Amino acid sequence: MFEIRFGPLYLQPDLKKRSPAQVAKLVDALCSGRSAFTGVLVRIQSWAPEKPEQFAQVFFMVTVYVIESEKDGIRYTGMALDTLHRLKEHNAGKSRFTKGYRPWRIIYTEQHPDWETARKREKYLKTNAGKVWLQKWLSKDEGCAGSLPA
Repeated sequence: MFEIRFGPLYLQPDLKKRSPAQVAKLVDALCSGRSAFTGVLVRIQSWAPEKPEQFAQVFFMVTVYVIESEKDGIRYTGMALDTLHRLKEHNAGKSRFTKGYRPWRIIYTEQHPDWETARKREKYLKTNAGKVWLQKWLSKDEGCAGSLPA
């Protein structure tokens, strides 16, 4: 059994049946009070990492990314736990929208501590104001556009 400890949650999923993305979805669902999967043992207990290197096992960051088509400059905004793996999926044609505009390259990423804040930022970057902000950020020297919008 593989153990994942996330704050007060202690999970023991069978990794032969669960991918890391599924486990992350499970943790997200458990934190929000929704059930996501069956057959997973969950025990509530108090736990804190004993060594600094254990923090990498406890916390995961959700990455909001923007990719650009090298074919015609179309942009796509999304979020993932593993951005490079997700880019490979886009370039392999596994996404309906991005399939027709291959190949893709990552032009912008930012990390968030949870799915909720990442989703809010992703939605903002998909608005016209978000697209304008991103264009300014990308055109500035060293990628600095001042303070980030709320």
